[in-house]
Amino acid sequence: MLHSMRSIALIPLLLATNVAAATLDVQFEGLKNAQGILHIAVISDQAGWDHTKAPVAVRDVDLASTTQPVHVRFDGLDPASYAVDAYQDVNANGKLDLNFMHIPKEPVGSSRNPDVWRRPHFGECMFPLPPEGTTITVTMK
Repeated sequence: MLHSMRSIALIPLLLATNVAAATLDVQFEGLKNAQGILHIAVISDQAGWDHTKAPVAVRDVDLASTTQPVHVRFDGLDPASYAVDAYQDVNANGKLDLNFMHIPKEPVGSSRNPDVWRRPHFGECMFPLPPEGTTITVTMK
């Protein structure tokens, strides 16, 4: 009897650890070449978009050792709304190079691929990640 009571007491613990985790697959198009590092951030809110809060997930992909087209998978994300922000650090100097007008000299891309001549707003890039996961395509420009 004591053994069965312990088993029953463990059920809420087992259920609590079985929280739905979604998978986000991101495919990249328009990379300049197979050089440098592709920096990818999955962001959950405006503070993350503004770089005042850490992204939910980050990944750096060495393009020289990756097959084209580039496909990156993020596992274990909570179902929610996110935005993906990426840039190709072609010269691998650890930063996004900008010209004198602060326009990127290296390819950049965001989820939902907004067609704007400025850095897109968080709301323009947000997409829902359902519990069953999703695949998005980011076009680098």
